[in-house]
Amino acid sequence: MAILRRNYEQVYLLDYLQSPIITDISRGEDSYVLSFLPLLQFYRTSGDKNQYLRLKKLLLDIVDRMDDGCFVNKSWVDAKTAEHLKLFNRIFDHVRDMEKKD
Repeated sequence: MAILRRNYEQVYLLDYLQSPIITDISRGEDSYVLSFLPLLQFYRTSGDKNQYLRLKKLLLDIVDRMDDGCFVNKSWVDAKTAEHLKLFNRIFDHVRDMEKKD
């Protein structure tokens, strides 16, 4: 957790996630949601409200950009990708539920 926290707070350049110039969802933003969820939970339980709110906003912004249905019913989406999308939708729902609880 310490490495993830250090990378998020000091190493990663996250400007393009906060203010994307290109809104193409194939840029891999979904991977950030999955990898940062444990850190979000850490901030929540540790009481670091500022970092928690900052990271939560970032993740919710990504989720909102991903939630435009661009993969739904597309001929090029194979079965494996469709399964991944179902998983990500459950993860996105979890992030949205966290927003409702705060």
